[in-house]
Amino acid sequence: MNFDEFRRQLIDRRGPRVENLVCLRRTASTNSVGRRIAGEYLNEGLPVPTVLIVALEQTGGRGRWGRRWESPAGKGVYASLVLPLASQDELATLPLLAAVGLARAVNRHLAPAGGAPCRLKWPNDLLVGGRKLAGVLIESCGENDLLAAVVGFGLNHGQGEDELAGLSGHQGGRPATSLRLEMDPPPPLAALACELGEAVQEQLDHLGDAGYAAELYAELSLHRPGDRLCCHAGEGTVEGTFLGFDRRGFLRLEVAGREMQLAAGEVATA
Repeated sequence: MNFDEFRRQLIDRRGPRVENLVCLRRTASTNSVGRRIAGEYLNEGLPVPTVLIVALEQTGGRGRWGRRWESPAGKGVYASLVLPLASQDELATLPLLAAVGLARAVNRHLAPAGGAPCRLKWPNDLLVGGRKLAGVLIESCGENDLLAAVVGFGLNHGQGEDELAGLSGHQGGRPATSLRLEMDPPPPLAALACELGEAVQEQLDHLGDAGYAAELYAELSLHRPGDRLCCHAGEGTVEGTFLGFDRRGFLRLEVAGREMQLAAGEVATA
């Protein structure tokens, strides 16, 4: 896609919640750009503005645990949302709400096309038919009364099977997928990027509401009570029976007859 056309479409399609928009032809990582923007305001003791950063191509896109996120030009949504935070409580609900917003937006396109629904693999991978479509990477900065977060999200949009061959949908799982493979044609790339940014911000109206975040996340979860899950937690792995989520969004597992709650980690099998 031509960058000038991509930028024009982004400007034309951005909604009322996108007050500040940064459009880049190429960058190493939209999250890196977001951290720099937030850092400049925080260093001056100023409130951080809400900014949506979208790139046509990333050369060093990252997922969780430092994994590389393949970001070829014009093939995916590569974006980050910079936003101010009022407290650490808001930060705790941010991963759940961001994932819910993205999944809901994707399902608005998949449902009319008759596709399989998008589901959430804990903590914040988006899967369709057991194949990874999108992921979220959240980074925080600042302290005390000046806090900010950068919500990075990447979504495979226009790749074919051959372009995704060898890219794992999730650890130990099936290959990744794209919207092009799940519905043909997929929605226009620039319009989708703006829609996803709006969808995340819509859910962020509920920042700090742990009950709301956990309930909506559970509704979209890939995991169901009774599932056997293997989870990476710290330097080791834990295997047990999935019991559900608590009000904080922690994963609840029954391990050797006792309940264990995981605040961080990653489901390796689902």
